[in-house]
Amino acid sequence: MKKVWSQSKALMYVFESNAEIIAFTEGSKFEEHAGKNNESFVGRKLENWEEVQQAVQGKWEEGMEILEESVNRLAKEALPEMKSRKRKTEFDSSEGDEFDYERFMSGQDPFRSSTRETHDGPGEITIVTDTTTPGSMEPEDIMWRGAVALALTKLLELKGYRVELWVINGSYLFANTMYPVCTACCLKRCQDTMDMSTLVNTVSGWFYRTATFTLLGTICEKEQQEVAWGLGRPYTPNPLDLNEVTPDQVRIYSSGTYSFSGAISQIRAEVERFKVQHGEGGDKAKK
Repeated sequence: MKKVWSQSKALMYVFESNAEIIAFTEGSKFEEHAGKNNESFVGRKLENWEEVQQAVQGKWEEGMEILEESVNRLAKEALPEMKSRKRKTEFDSSEGDEFDYERFMSGQDPFRSSTRETHDGPGEITIVTDTTTPGSMEPEDIMWRGAVALALTKLLELKGYRVELWVINGSYLFANTMYPVCTACCLKRCQDTMDMSTLVNTVSGWFYRTATFTLLGTICEKEQQEVAWGLGRPYTPNPLDLNEVTPDQVRIYSSGTYSFSGAISQIRAEVERFKVQHGEGGDKAKK
């Protein structure tokens, strides 16, 4: 865990995994900050800290199904075309980088070469999902923010990019101070494969309303600060805060998505912005 002040004077707690969050968090704070919340608000029946720990480490089948269905719906929509970074293999009858004897014997063009379209931008991209959630939001609608992160990851990796995934949230947590507090957690490094269970659990409403609430109570105790009412009013991390999470200046920041229409709008907007930053331009859509 890294504790640091951002250049915009936000207190940042940055974790390498949700397992590190659970290890850092004091379970005794669960009852005070999350234990009184009912199942309909949380989205899952979790009555004590031990059950939260088990849920974080386990596979949430219902959430996996919801997320998969959501991503499948998004995949059917028209999205802007993107150039691929993957190398394209081509064959020729007279020249190339390699000679394929089997193709030659079968009467096919035997010379193989591979090319890739020129790109101005980097091959690694960071997606940061803001998990701060209004209390009025239904647990099932909260999953759409995970669908956005997963859909964008799949789209970018399909085009040959390597993706890093983070979640972040912020609030004016302390009752007697003016500065915000943010917590961030890494879900996937560029070299890692996607762990669907970790993604589903960490972007869920139940994780936010149990594990994160208990984490925020723990931070208040460690900082010797009084907890603001309702764990403080929401704070939206700005670019200077996000710099403490990732130095990637073309990162994708996803926030406030709680519906299918909101998800598809955000994906389209982020893909178009990404294309402009990488010199692709245009707004053609592909089914």
